[in-house]
Amino acid sequence: MKKKYTYFILIFFICAILLRISLCWYNPPKNSFDNHFTPIKIILETGNIPAKDDCWQCYQPPVYYYVSAIFSKAFIGIGINIINLPKILQFINCLYAILSIILIYLILNKLKLPDFSKILSFGIICFLPRHIYMSAMGTAPLRLDRLG
Repeated sequence: MKKKYTYFILIFFICAILLRISLCWYNPPKNSFDNHFTPIKIILETGNIPAKDDCWQCYQPPVYYYVSAIFSKAFIGIGINIINLPKILQFINCLYAILSIILIYLILNKLKLPDFSKILSFGIICFLPRHIYMSAMGTAPLRLDRLG
C-alpha cells in the first residue's frame, strides 16, 4: 500500500479505537439486553462450563464465558473488587472488537484489491455503527457480590 494511503488507514484505526473505548467508558454495564454474566458466574462458582440448560444464555459457545471467567479470577486475585468486574468484562469485549479490526485489516491486505478499495472497506468496518455499539456492550447485570 502506498505511503499516503497508510495515513488514512492509521487515522481510521485510531478513530475506531477511540470511538469504541469512549463508548465503552461511558456506557454502563447494565445497558445491555443479554445476560452473559450468569454463565461466567457459574464457571466462577463451580469451575465448570455450564450445561446448555443451566441458564438462559448457557447455550452459547462457551469460549467467551470461559475466557471471561479466567480474567475475572485473575482480577479478583490481584484485589479488584467483585463489584467492578462487570465494567472490566465490558472492556474485555471492547478489546475483542479492536482486535477484530486488526484482523480485518490483515485480511484486507492479503486480498488483491486496489488500495482505494482496501481503504474504503477498512473505513466502513472502522465506522460501522453496529460494531461500535456492540463493542461497548459486554453483558448484562448480575449480582457478582453474591459469589460464594
